[in-house]
Amino acid sequence: MERAELLALLGRAKAEGWTELDLAGLDLVELPPEIGELIQLQILTLGKWDQEAREIKVNRLTTLPPEIGQLKNLTELSLSFNQLSELPAVLGELEKSDI
Repeated sequence: MERAELLALLGRAKAEGWTELDLAGLDLVELPPEIGELIQLQILTLGKWDQEAREIKVNRLTTLPPEIGQLKNLTELSLSFNQLSELPAVLGELEKSDI
């Protein structure tokens, strides 16, 4: 997904107050800092096994922006099948999350 498309999707999610966002399988190499503006998000999926399609839905994320720490309502964060070498310390500040 092109950056402009992703930013448009994040803008729509913010405007419409989405509580769940599935970005798995979009072949993303970075997550823009604008992700931190989605403070209503409860579930963020960045990678998963799709049982129905019987395939892995992946991205190529190697880092996460520190703005992800602004998602204080996040209860579930799926990072499966990415290329993260470490998790940002701000994830420890997300009291509600199940990573």
